[in-house]
Amino acid sequence: MSITPVRFQSENGAYPPHEPVMLSDIASLNTTTDIGPKSAYVSTENMLKGCAGVVFDDSNEQVKGVAYKKGDVLVSNIRPYLQKAWLADRDGTCSTDVLCIRPNEGVDSGYLYSLI
Repeated sequence: MSITPVRFQSENGAYPPHEPVMLSDIASLNTTTDIGPKSAYVSTENMLKGCAGVVFDDSNEQVKGVAYKKGDVLVSNIRPYLQKAWLADRDGTCSTDVLCIRPNEGVDSGYLYSLI
């Protein structure tokens, strides 16, 4: 089965040219560290494969990691074939084995997550 991409015509009936966009044009990699509760800590171990979410610990222990914010896209950089990615629904910290991708202003985080 082949999929034909949808392109929208301009008012004069012409199709505008496609312009490739780099991920760095619409998002940035966050590496700022912070200390936060383990109940909001994301690592490759508690991310579920197939973009199925994250299982959180209920501990109040404080842990150091890369700070993420609600709306960031977290992606495991180990064994990418497991497709461990999560659209953050809270603020917290994550392991350095998890990439914290922050959408630029004006970029919808849900759209960025679907691209990734």
